[in-house]
Amino acid sequence: MLKMEVNPAWSMEALKAQAVISRTYALRSVLQNRGKGGYDLRDTVMSQVYRGMNAEDPKTDQAIRATKGMVLKYGGEIAFTPFHSHSGGATADVTTVWGGNMPYLKGVNEDFQTESPHSTWEASLSAAQVEDALRSAGVNVGRLQELRVEQSDPFGRPTTLRAIGTSGSKTLKSHSFRMAAGSNVIRSTLFSISSAASSSSAPIPLASLSQPKPVPPSTPPGTGVPTSLTPMSAAEERQLTDLTEQGVFNAEELMDMLLNPEKRKGYLIRALRTVRPGIPVQPQPQPVGTASGRFLFRGKGWGHGVGLSQWGAKALADQGWDFKKILSFYFPGTKLEGM
Repeated sequence: MLKMEVNPAWSMEALKAQAVISRTYALRSVLQNRGKGGYDLRDTVMSQVYRGMNAEDPKTDQAIRATKGMVLKYGGEIAFTPFHSHSGGATADVTTVWGGNMPYLKGVNEDFQTESPHSTWEASLSAAQVEDALRSAGVNVGRLQELRVEQSDPFGRPTTLRAIGTSGSKTLKSHSFRMAAGSNVIRSTLFSISSAASSSSAPIPLASLSQPKPVPPSTPPGTGVPTSLTPMSAAEERQLTDLTEQGVFNAEELMDMLLNPEKRKGYLIRALRTVRPGIPVQPQPQPVGTASGRFLFRGKGWGHGVGLSQWGAKALADQGWDFKKILSFYFPGTKLEGM
């Protein structure tokens, strides 16, 4: 399954680091899900992607053999080892994304360059689109008048947003807004917000975001998706599997479903409302709007930002770092041990 998670052409030390965290993630999932649903780990991206012998590669096989039996632990327990494509320059604290307090999943600064094609992105959304996303995240302020960054982490990544409208003012997690708006549209939570009408001006540097403020107690991740205690039918399970294999759900949504099975039905309902089954959904570049009443998001990176940045790990491996040093950088305080 490693070939489906990372490019086999990358440096061997980056492949070894990915092998360790993929193994660790899989083992943790097995231990947490044992006895639930009759399976430990799915062979699709609902857990980790596996496409059989045809999807294997000599280099990834070598990385797996070189790290055989190695996993990351913290305090003697199997660590939670999420990863993402590109952090945009600094990883995120797990508390601000999914909640919880894991000392080894704090934000780290990447003071080096990467070759990531996802270094920067832009998305222009109408006020109506932003209002829809806010409602999906459980926030209703009437007709939207302003959306701004409320709080940021020490690296300038927005952690909470404030929506101001005709019915009042409310705050929400930037991650919750991203998931509600679509994580292929708002590609990361490292962004600035401005009026799309002023898009002809120079891009706003992310460093110009408001100064960090204390982060309030976290709210449950994925608040924009309803939960359901009603078991899914066999037909619904098949639909969810089909949509997953078509690529409708991204890594963050799949991880949210894995960690919170009660949200799977909500994700299915939302997907069926927005896509036609059988047609894969591809990330589409968002044009910069020029009409009034639009919001322009300018950001860096791709993904939730927690844990290992794959493009960051590649850059460090290319600089000569071994996989152990890479893992210590992204998961400080963890220990590399046998299963």
